[in-house]
Amino acid sequence: MKILIVDDNEAITKATSRVLKLKGHDCTVANEAKIGLKLISENEYDLVLLDLSMPEFSGLDLLKKLKPGSKNLSKIVICTAMSVPSDQILELKTLGVKSVLKKPFSLAEIDQIISEQNASLNITN
Repeated sequence: MKILIVDDNEAITKATSRVLKLKGHDCTVANEAKIGLKLISENEYDLVLLDLSMPEFSGLDLLKKLKPGSKNLSKIVICTAMSVPSDQILELKTLGVKSVLKKPFSLAEIDQIISEQNASLNITN
């Protein structure tokens, strides 16, 4: 799978990218949401792991810049340490966001999301 990780925490992006690459995935990292938006706009990804809370231009700002109904939205998994109220999770999902994952997340949780995405894309890994 081709995966984009957008998070301002370089330790998280390095560790997550390293593990996903070891599992055979093609990973790209953006440590700023504006760079993530540019990458999403210019490339095709199978899955995007997006942090909500980033300085200056947040993950929410990135989501708002994507066109409503964009196929990229259905590939985005929000990864956040913030407490996200259920009504906001519902709002994100109505925008098309795939799911919300609470930090710190486990490798098993990431594997589950990848398996679900593979199934929806009919990819075997």
